Amino acid sequence: MKIPRPKPPETQFKRKRAPPPQATKLLIASLSAGLVFMAVLAIVFVPRALEANQPPSTLLHLGLNETASPTRIEVTYALVDLGLAKFNATLLRNNVTVATLPAGLNATAGGLGFTDANHDGLLDAGDYFTLPAGPQATYQFQVWQGDVGHLVGVLTWTGVIP
Repeated sequence: MKIPRPKPPETQFKRKRAPPPQATKLLIASLSAGLVFMAVLAIVFVPRALEANQPPSTLLHLGLNETASPTRIEVTYALVDLGLAKFNATLLRNNVTVATLPAGLNATAGGLGFTDANHDGLLDAGDYFTLPAGPQATYQFQVWQGDVGHLVGVLTWTGVIP
C-alpha cells in the first residue's frame, strides 16, 4: 500500500496584518512572569551556591563480633571513607564512659583499641575496634566525626565482654 505524501503549499504564508493586541499583551505578560520567576529562583538558590562547602560526613554500620578474641566491633559499611584523624570513639557501660579513643583513633585507652585492617589511613569497612573485658551490663559504643560534630556510628548491646 502506498501512502501519499502531503503536497507542499503552493504559496508561502505571509501575514497580512499585525497580531491582535490581546496576543501581544499575553506574550509580554508571559515574558515578564518568566523573568520574575527566574529572579525569585536566583534569590533563593544563588546564596546557597556561594556558601562555603561543608566537609563531607559519613555513616558507619557497626557489628559486634563476640567470636573473635578479644571481642571486636567491626565496621561493616562506611558511606564515605574518610581519614582517621577526623574520628574519635567512646565506650559506655550503663551510660558511664569506660574508655575513649582520641581523634585519630591511634591510642589504646583503657583496653579500647583500633586496628586499620587494610592500612590505608581511612575508616572504612573491615576496620575494627577491640574492646576491654567487662562485666554484665548495657554497653554503648559511639564513633564521632569531630570536624562536623556528628555521631556517625553507634552500637548498643547487653551482655558480658569476655
